[in-house]
Amino acid sequence: QHNTAGINCEKCAKGYYHPYGVAAPDSCIRELHCNLEHAEGCEEGSGRCFCKKNFQGENCERCADGFYGYPFCV
Repeated sequence: QHNTAGINCEKCAKGYYHPYGVAAPDSCIRELHCNLEHAEGCEEGSGRCFCKKNFQGENCERCADGFYGYPFCV
């Protein structure tokens, strides 16, 4: 409910984050800029993307050093 996860709905569901300064109950908003195929999720508060190991960039939009062939990045 309300895009939350956890036994007590204490965290946001994958693809959502809790931005700084937004109060409950509708505090988990959709992360729009992270490519969820290339990101593990995003940081609570800022919404910064956590890229998978072979991706980098603000939106996980390019291959990490040592990888090539975006969007596969092998």
